[in-house]
Amino acid sequence: MAESIKHTDQAYFRIDNLADRSVPLLVNSCGETVLKESFLTKRKRHDFYLMYILGGKIDAVCKGEKTVLERGNVICVSPNTHYNYKNSPESSEYVNYSWIHFTGSEAEAILSACHIPLNTPIRVDIKESVLSLFEELFYEFRNGSADSDKTAAIILRYILFKIGRSRRENKKEDRKLDLSIRYIHTHLSSPLSVEELSAMEFLSPSRYREVFKKVTGHSPSEYITLVRLRQACDLLDEGNLSIEETAIQAGYSDRLYFQRVFKSHLGITPGEYRKKSKETN
Repeated sequence: MAESIKHTDQAYFRIDNLADRSVPLLVNSCGETVLKESFLTKRKRHDFYLMYILGGKIDAVCKGEKTVLERGNVICVSPNTHYNYKNSPESSEYVNYSWIHFTGSEAEAILSACHIPLNTPIRVDIKESVLSLFEELFYEFRNGSADSDKTAAIILRYILFKIGRSRRENKKEDRKLDLSIRYIHTHLSSPLSVEELSAMEFLSPSRYREVFKKVTGHSPSEYITLVRLRQACDLLDEGNLSIEETAIQAGYSDRLYFQRVFKSHLGITPGEYRKKSKETN
């Protein structure tokens, strides 16, 4: 994307900010927004507001609760709810999101049936099938026929269904990692490989790395290192083992390598850590 682009917004309106319970489901407006410069949006609307984050990071407050919206997140804000959001100072990426404002007597029931909570972000990842449905919705608003309201409502139902199914798939995949994560914590002194861990979850190594990152925020190797160092700190605090014995218990057969990793992450050597721990206690 060219650096000169600061703001683009394709927006399509039937009517803005309408609460209408005379029909089951109605799309008021929709579009896609791309923002680079700093922005702050504060609103309270009468309709539902669905945001599908395609890029960047957003700091949001919804019903007084702070949250962070990132690529692959979806949030649906309920009617008459105070919310605000701005681009996160931590992100240098363009903020990019697709959005839909909708209303209707069955809107909340449809969201519930699709397992989409209100005012709480969920992770669904970026799905081409969902993106294509958004494009269909935009097309319907641009070139709709006399029954475009009904067609848009059908597309919206399908978008919500797809989002809900993707969320359930992610949650199911997340639960799969319980076995391998538990294994990591109980076998720190043993060699641990992604190939071995991924086989436990019946995933390919590449897919395992992808899912692991989503679940923990770290790659498998980063996570293992952090858990081993936490174990090493606990053992050093106890003071019953030598540095070499501590390294072995934490999964490092090479004491020098253990010391380098320890200092790289904590800024001090294991010996210095133990000395400070004794002084503190």
